[in-house]
Amino acid sequence: MHAKFLALLKAQIGNNLETFSLFLDNGMQEKLKNTKDISFNINAFVRPSIFYFDTVHYSWFLEMFQSKSKEYIAFFIAHLPKRISYKIAKHFEIETPEAVKNPFLKKIMQKYCIEKSINFSILPKELLELNPLSKLLECTKDKLEYIFNLLGLYDLANELKEVVDKNAILTIQTSLNAQEKHFLNQMISQKSFWALPKQGLSKWMQSDIHHQLQKNGLVRVALALSGMQKDFIQHLCYKIDTGRASIIQKLVKEEAIVPATKICQNQILELFNLIEKETFEVL
Repeated sequence: MHAKFLALLKAQIGNNLETFSLFLDNGMQEKLKNTKDISFNINAFVRPSIFYFDTVHYSWFLEMFQSKSKEYIAFFIAHLPKRISYKIAKHFEIETPEAVKNPFLKKIMQKYCIEKSINFSILPKELLELNPLSKLLECTKDKLEYIFNLLGLYDLANELKEVVDKNAILTIQTSLNAQEKHFLNQMISQKSFWALPKQGLSKWMQSDIHHQLQKNGLVRVALALSGMQKDFIQHLCYKIDTGRASIIQKLVKEEAIVPATKICQNQILELFNLIEKETFEVL
């Protein structure tokens, strides 16, 4: 039986667990006994539609429209919140339709959209086990993506540590914004830190540097998430676009990878705290 149901059942039974257990078989009694005691707002299980449109990246709602006509898409998204409707329309290169005002129809269509797009078998975030990266669930999508991209600077710094070609260094640095250069210089000045295997500076210079930073950053995110609760990983993925999320889900492992997982977790937290401390503006 799914952990979500067991957690909800045990919370509702409360102090009556011993009496209630008389009506359950031994297997169910044991499962309830071993289910973690939690306290939560019951509303965590009864979210309004707007909650999902506000917290889930719009790209997760695109799949249900992939094989549909532009007329169908326009009709459907006219019932969705304006911000989501605009982004879906832009993705499919159609004009943003005028919003439908009928509240009953809007409620039905929004509920259908969410049920087609969201996995409701995962635990609400209020019931997730705490872990070193729990605070990431409170980040905005922009802040998360910014942190993930900055992670790649650890590997770029490792490449630059032994480079003496000033022109190559200048070429790299002119591709970075002020905040990225600030962090890169901090990394270069460190005596040692864990990094992915070197790829060669030429590879960084031949491709879009931010694409390479993103690629390396997502590898580190997957390492940091390895061994963590699957429901936590899914909640985090819902906050970012499906492209990045699919890379993370493909690379993440069921068991933590020693020592890489802990090191990458610490690097994510270091970046998180650096941004908080220096009030970096996400560019």
